[in-house]
Amino acid sequence: MLFRSSAATHRAAKLLRHDAWLHSVTWEDEWRPLCAKYHTVRYDRRGYGKSDAAKAEYSPVEDLLALISDRKIQRAVLVGSSTGAGIAVDFALAHPESVQGLFLIGPIVDGLPTSTEFEVREARNSAPLKEGDAKAAAENWSRDHYILGEGHDPERAKFLAALDASLQNLKNGTEFAVKSSPAAGTRLGDIHAPTEVLVGEVDIAAIHAEAGAIEERVTGAQRDVVINAGDLVQLEQPEIVL
Repeated sequence: MLFRSSAATHRAAKLLRHDAWLHSVTWEDEWRPLCAKYHTVRYDRRGYGKSDAAKAEYSPVEDLLALISDRKIQRAVLVGSSTGAGIAVDFALAHPESVQGLFLIGPIVDGLPTSTEFEVREARNSAPLKEGDAKAAAENWSRDHYILGEGHDPERAKFLAALDASLQNLKNGTEFAVKSSPAAGTRLGDIHAPTEVLVGEVDIAAIHAEAGAIEERVTGAQRDVVINAGDLVQLEQPEIVL
């Protein structure tokens, strides 16, 4: 895994886990402000950005544990977007002693239901990949109206440029990733870390439902809807994430 870490040695640490499309560049606007206040780490998950693709079974949770150990971090706030939020939840269940809090953006959590609409959208946007045309798939996702809210054309262009520069992100399969068992969605009540969930106003209904499930089942969890934002709040309104 490729990761970058700030040199700050403040009391709290922040670990940034990227979404399902981009890699660690998704946190570009938050990176310097967070580094000024916290020991901040962002990294490319396997198969994303500059990290090599998996060739054998691996655990995303254990990858994160290895990173925390390498950086000598005792406890951290896990900040995650999309599937990155789901892995943060998995980690909080497996290693609660290392988690100071959870900050989840548009979470996709294993074991929580999605919807037919969610699956159809995924299949439609990713269809060109079957013909080996990752650029067309990138175009599809960049036009997706759940990704970003209206009026965020510069951010939409930034999203497409970052994806075009790392098209392997779209080809990254999860066939080697070992899922936590039992699924996190069935164990949300076991999470006791302070938890905040952000969901964009225009994000797909399935993600709103998952955010609501987290709010309902995690004691003390807070859910906030970000107006005129989609799935990638960190690109559209970075000040909310800081």
